[in-house]
Amino acid sequence: MKALQVFCVLFLYVALVTSNSKILPDAGKDGVKPEAVSSTLCSVCEDLREKVQALDEQQKELQTAFLFFKGRATSGDRIYLSDGDQGNFENARERCTKAGGQMASPTNAEENEAILFITNQYGVDSYLGINELEGLGTYRYPGGEVISFTNWKKNEPNNFEGRPENCVSMQNTGEWNDIVCAATRLIICEFSITRF
Repeated sequence: MKALQVFCVLFLYVALVTSNSKILPDAGKDGVKPEAVSSTLCSVCEDLREKVQALDEQQKELQTAFLFFKGRATSGDRIYLSDGDQGNFENARERCTKAGGQMASPTNAEENEAILFITNQYGVDSYLGINELEGLGTYRYPGGEVISFTNWKKNEPNNFEGRPENCVSMQNTGEWNDIVCAATRLIICEFSITRF
């Protein structure tokens, strides 16, 4: 943060002192007042300061997430994180989205194993982002694409006893079960490693 302040002060000094500078070629000439240039530069510096501060806060949040998540696993370019909290499907979706990711949604056996690792660390079934909320009988990833990988438990999905089981949980075997979306399950979020 101090480096940015020093840079802004130096930039302002150079712009004001060197009127024929390439940075501000018209500063001090033809009626352009140094005060106006100074005001503009201060505004630019303040905008940069606010952006750096926001990035700094975001970086601290991400560091905190990495330090305190017991449940952590990777597969390919994905990282899966859980702090052990549980909630219904909407709680899980909101929490993961707010964190900048999505609910864990395996697209292959390796990703399924990574999510299973976290599920078994906490000893409870976990939510997957896969659901059939957009149309019965068609399970989709959080982005809306039809799923290309499945690991259903035998005789699943089944809408047990006629209930609308439109959401999916992972059991301690790694197999999937369709469940009602109001059920409480472990929340595991998925992030692209390139995001970090």
